Amino acid sequence: MGKHNLKFVKPLTSVMLGVAVLTSTIAVQPDTAEAASSSNYKVNKGNLVSKTTGKIVKGTKTYKGKIYKNGKFLNGLKAGVFYKKGKKATGTYKGKYYSKGKIFTGLKAGIYYKAGAKATGSYQGKYFSKGKVFTGLISGVYYKKGMTGTGMYQGEYYSKGSLFSGLIDGVYYEKGSKATGVYNGNYYENGILFTGLQINTGYLYINGVLNNGLRLLNGNLYKGAILNDGVIQYDGKWYKGSSLASGTITTPDGKTITVDGGVEKPSSGSDSGGGYQSPLSIAINQAINALGALSYSNTNPINSLSKYDDARTQYDKANKAVQEAFNKGAVQENFGSILLKLEAQKTEINRYEKVLDDGKQAINKAKAQEISDLITAIDNTLETFKVDVDAARKAYNALTVTQKGFVEHLSELEDSEAAVEVIIIIEALNPNSTQAEIEAARAACDALTADQLKLVNNLSILEDAEAALNVKIDIEKAHKVIDLIAAFGPNLTEANLDDARTAYEGLTLKQRSLVNNYNELVHAETAFKESLRITNNLVKNATNPVSINIAQLAVTKLLNGKSKDDLHDKLNLAKAVIDASMLMPVYFINKTIFIATTGGMGSTVTWIFNGQPTEVKNGQISTEVIAGNTLEATVANNNQTVTVQFIAKEILGIIVFEKKMNSY
Repeated sequence: MGKHNLKFVKPLTSVMLGVAVLTSTIAVQPDTAEAASSSNYKVNKGNLVSKTTGKIVKGTKTYKGKIYKNGKFLNGLKAGVFYKKGKKATGTYKGKYYSKGKIFTGLKAGIYYKAGAKATGSYQGKYFSKGKVFTGLISGVYYKKGMTGTGMYQGEYYSKGSLFSGLIDGVYYEKGSKATGVYNGNYYENGILFTGLQINTGYLYINGVLNNGLRLLNGNLYKGAILNDGVIQYDGKWYKGSSLASGTITTPDGKTITVDGGVEKPSSGSDSGGGYQSPLSIAINQAINALGALSYSNTNPINSLSKYDDARTQYDKANKAVQEAFNKGAVQENFGSILLKLEAQKTEINRYEKVLDDGKQAINKAKAQEISDLITAIDNTLETFKVDVDAARKAYNALTVTQKGFVEHLSELEDSEAAVEVIIIIEALNPNSTQAEIEAARAACDALTADQLKLVNNLSILEDAEAALNVKIDIEKAHKVIDLIAAFGPNLTEANLDDARTAYEGLTLKQRSLVNNYNELVHAETAFKESLRITNNLVKNATNPVSINIAQLAVTKLLNGKSKDDLHDKLNLAKAVIDASMLMPVYFINKTIFIATTGGMGSTVTWIFNGQPTEVKNGQISTEVIAGNTLEATVANNNQTVTVQFIAKEILGIIVFEKKMNSY
């Protein structure tokens, strides 16, 4: 409830004359000027201003397709959309990346964004860290250029991102480190096949395998992996245990002989022909015979599978005989140049096997070339594009691992597959597609690389769908405003006008052009503003009953709303002021205060005498009054009140009430 102190009341006669002159000339004429709209704006020195006032336009407005805020281009966020110089923009704002105004998720210039921020995580099969393709370790997984990597990293070997255990290029790894131990039956030290004595066991290894047969190492004879035990002949010399024998020994076949430094000494009484042949001599002779049977070399090449089988049989027999002779103590000098035939036949066998391998390799390459040709033949302009891509992928998947290694243009197939996925999404669009479906198709396009996007052969369908969606949205938004204006009627309110204007201002220029009843809004606003202007003047000058009644009639005819309510309050206050101005208490000698009537404006009056509420009966207050007593009247008209204060004074023995200065 408003409460006011009335300070001044104009003489009634002058007010009545002024009102009479004013009301005789009142005629409500609609202003022909347009209401505030984009046509009321212009740009002056980079600021959006009102054409009428030249002042900067407050609030958020759209003008010629650009958004302004308080007269300046909108730069920043509005409803989660990024604007730059008034338009939906692409770029970074406050640490987040936007694309066409929307917060972006996907790849831009090789940087991975998620919800606008440079992101860490997997995207399209690659791992990113803070937006960049990652190389290094994450949670124990090794990435190289975003892919799980294979190779050495920080002194450890990884395979497909994980610490590797096994053989790579002849090196043995255990959990990424070069290892010592047995793998696939071979012994490694620091990752390398070991040759020598294993320090813990004392076993002899040759190229990772326990020694097989007889072998001298550091002057000691080993049989297998351990030092020789017993009498044996090696390289034409006799050994007892691991050392050269001297003295009388018994050979494995039971003969007793005398040796010196491992060399047999002739026994006394034996004839020069001898006759004893040791197991070593027998083994050497058998090996020489097998070597003599070898028949293939570069001068007698293998040229058929049957000859290959024959050569392999000869070689295996001769190689076995030679190895047995070596195991019994033979050395290369025991065979002379005939041992070269073994290597020559092995070389010829290897040559022919390479011919066979080359044939297989040629087949592998030919198979791979077929797939490469399928990929290069893919044409995104053909109706068979999707079928051709699928066929190329199936053919590639059917290859062996070796054949796949020869396929070229695989990245082109992957690009085509990515494009096909988007093509299928776009194909699913139809006149009934939702906004979410259309936006999802656009997001799928945005996630492609530039090369992949070029392969999408039905972008026009998406563009048409987006255009149709925009038209639909424009029509829907315009119709909302049309409906607001069309609803104007006998019960039109000021709020209805404000709602319609606000909705219209929120439209784009294109959407506004679709509002076919906009002139009705302008007309209604103009009429209301003119009525409000006239009524404001009437209320402003309403200081007596006649002018108040005229103003009351004008206010009643205004549209319901805040303006009307405010004017009602002003009129109620004016009524209370008039009624208060007519109050004049008179004190009679019979101890009675007579209250003069109010101005007839329907106000209610409550009285307080000497600070205490007092009752008025028949226009009188029964009480004794002396000089200095106070009397206060509160005049209320609906929700508006004024107060009038009086003070009792004694003049020539008579008590009179005098208004306090500026008391209302």
